[in-house]
Amino acid sequence: SGIGVDRTGALIYAGGEGLNLQNLAEVLHRAGAVRAMELDIHPHMVTFNLFRHLADGRIEGDKLLPTMTESATRYLTVDQRDFVAVLAR
Repeated sequence: SGIGVDRTGALIYAGGEGLNLQNLAEVLHRAGAVRAMELDIHPHMVTFNLFRHLADGRIEGDKLLPTMTESATRYLTVDQRDFVAVLAR
């Protein structure tokens, strides 16, 4: 999987089965990315979660795709793996 931004700053996410680095770069470029980086490379670790603040102050997570194996709350607690966060200003 990989993530990038286009020239307007919009976020672009890409992932798929059997991609190598060159394929992933081509997909992100075709989608309009002007800057991008590789994320997870192991299929069971590919995760993209979206978070929102609830009225009671808690944070709730949702997986981008229900087939992603990791929990929607994975990045809200200590994890043994590195991760990247993108935050709105």
